[in-house]
Amino acid sequence: MESRRFAIIFLLIAVFAGGGYYIFPDSKSPESSKPTLVNNVTHQIEQFRLIETPRENAVWILTSPSSKQINKRVELSRPRVIYKENSDTIAVITAREGRYNMESMLLELRGDVVIKRVVEEQIFKTEVLHWDRRSGTLETDTNVKMQTSNADIEARGMFIDLAEERMELKSNVKWHWH
Repeated sequence: MESRRFAIIFLLIAVFAGGGYYIFPDSKSPESSKPTLVNNVTHQIEQFRLIETPRENAVWILTSPSSKQINKRVELSRPRVIYKENSDTIAVITAREGRYNMESMLLELRGDVVIKRVVEEQIFKTEVLHWDRRSGTLETDTNVKMQTSNADIEARGMFIDLAEERMELKSNVKWHWH
């Protein structure tokens, strides 16, 4: 029983550390066996949570109640991203599903994607959103609807640069004032 618990803990550490893991053939000890690398193994993960601090006093928290990890890619069910600065929630992003690549740090969100900017009282809605966590950019080529306290905006495609705090609506922009 103790060896089974050790094996499970070892696998969890190997998976979450981003490395591969080895299965030893037969019942020999690791020292006397030649290991075989196991590729393309799927892991079901309950309560996935990834926390990143891009700069001092800021934190991104990516969660999913259920996910599957295949090598360095995580398929997310009902992902949610919370962005906080100085303990204040700035934005919340939700979607029906997503995919996170742990090597490239690319997050793709699909299906009923909603971005709520809490302080500015803005809501963005789209079907697909690509978030490059390394460059700090969010982008979609699908239709976007944006609601603010004084306007409704529709466009085809959007690009956001988080570092420069710049947003670009790509085409077919329609603006309706309240």
